[in-house]
Amino acid sequence: MVQRTRGRSPAAADRGASALEYGAVLLVSALVIGVLAASSVMDTVAGETRAAICRLFGGDCEAAPPSAVPALSECTVHQNLDQSTTGRKIIAIGDQESETTQVDSNADGSMAVTTSRSSGTGIDLEVGLGGRVGGAGWGVGIGGGVLWTGEDQRQVVTRSRRELEEYEEAYRRRGLDMIDDHGGYFEMAADEDAMAEFEDLPLQVAGEMDLPATIINADGTSAFVEVDGSVGSEDAGTGLSGSLRHEETRLLGTSEAIEADGTRVHGEYYAATDTDTARIGLEMAPQPVVGAGYDLTWERVGGNVLHVEYDDDGDPMRVTAVNTSEWRVGRGGSLLLGFEGERGSGGGAGGGVLVEDGDVTVNTTSIEIPPDRRADVADELSAMVDGNLDERLQGRRTIAELAEDPGATMTRQHYQAEGETGRGGAELDLGIEWFDFGTSTSNRSMTLDEAHYRDPATGEWQRWYSCERSSGPAAEGGNGGTP
Repeated sequence: MVQRTRGRSPAAADRGASALEYGAVLLVSALVIGVLAASSVMDTVAGETRAAICRLFGGDCEAAPPSAVPALSECTVHQNLDQSTTGRKIIAIGDQESETTQVDSNADGSMAVTTSRSSGTGIDLEVGLGGRVGGAGWGVGIGGGVLWTGEDQRQVVTRSRRELEEYEEAYRRRGLDMIDDHGGYFEMAADEDAMAEFEDLPLQVAGEMDLPATIINADGTSAFVEVDGSVGSEDAGTGLSGSLRHEETRLLGTSEAIEADGTRVHGEYYAATDTDTARIGLEMAPQPVVGAGYDLTWERVGGNVLHVEYDDDGDPMRVTAVNTSEWRVGRGGSLLLGFEGERGSGGGAGGGVLVEDGDVTVNTTSIEIPPDRRADVADELSAMVDGNLDERLQGRRTIAELAEDPGATMTRQHYQAEGETGRGGAELDLGIEWFDFGTSTSNRSMTLDEAHYRDPATGEWQRWYSCERSSGPAAEGGNGGTP
């Protein structure tokens, strides 16, 4: 006898599946979706899906455009900045020095480290007027000045913190060897060829390690104007003070870069920064030589950077324009030891700490200029740096036209920022401000809050999800990825 077996339907077969099996399927599905969501795939799937549906129903379809989503290397998810500044003034001559280290942690795990040094010397003038009404005193002052400033920047992009440490160690060791070979730094500085090689050393070491690096040397001016006022009660030992300050810095220079493949690139660099600061403070002086204060500050910083890089024929091949808008609100306290003499003379020394919060918006436009258009736009882009007003406006229009090309990338990233600044200083007034010295050390950080990019095919701004989802604890720690 032959025994027959009856086949079961798919639905009947599924009845035997356990909850554990279904859970495993859901877990695998969730992992796949998570991987896709963290990548740029999800940013482009909508366009590909529309094109597939169009082809399915026989419409007049265009091929799906190449992905317009920027590379994750262009997405900075966290930034940490350390800066120290020292300023001195003797009568009407002032100078200032500053050192800055900025670490950008990018969404692809890389990190860009920029170190800069700037110094300036110039004129710093201030005049004031004051008086007393009853038991209260008042004073107003106005000042301003111009500093002729120079700045040197060095940036290297590494794939991890360990690689950064290896680069810094190799650069330091090579630099010391060069100094020893010439019998000392001052002996080497007397040799122009040796100094040129020493200044190029950061690019040489980066090229040997296949790392992108850039050196920028720029000069310019920094001008400021400041108005301050105060009113207080001598009997109560308290007073209010406030100030408004506007500062503009303009820098123009050149850049030398080496790309990851070893290609050398020459460029021009232009930077403009405007800073507006408002401060109001409460001062308390229970003793003639002891004082304390509490300050509230508001600050707006706007910056524009234009970087044009050239090919072997001297024509512009790449343009990067960065616009930064930053707002800060600070509060902090200070202590002062000082004295007051006759006829407005006095002096003192003190220090304090200022804690700040704010937000930063960074707009970046990166343009790869097609070879057949480079010669045509060379003069217009050069005018952006050193031309007159009309020529600069024409340069802006040229950049706007180039930004419409498919090869252009436009991003907008918004950050939450926080920081802390320690300040100290001393001054001496003998009828006029005879001597003034100040120093500050600050640490600021910002973490990505929201990111967008512009789709060149439609001209519309889209959420940059793959950039936002890359912002995590590792990036916020500033390690730039795995060691």
